[in-house]
Amino acid sequence: MHALFIVRLLALSAWLVCLGGLLVSLAQSWDTFNPSYWAHYLQQRLAGPLIGILLSSVVLLVARPITRWLARD
Repeated sequence: MHALFIVRLLALSAWLVCLGGLLVSLAQSWDTFNPSYWAHYLQQRLAGPLIGILLSSVVLLVARPITRWLARD
């Protein structure tokens, strides 16, 4: 049970760090955003934090199987 808590805590921490990175990136670049370069903006500013949020969410969803795999004897 403790292992499940640790896996979920680490995934939630990573999720919050990536969310913070996304918010910082948006705050630093909102005034220079040009809608005609949306794809470039997405790749350069938003892709990294969004991928981190996605991966952290996946780990949160499959925390039980990960915990069973880590805690097996």
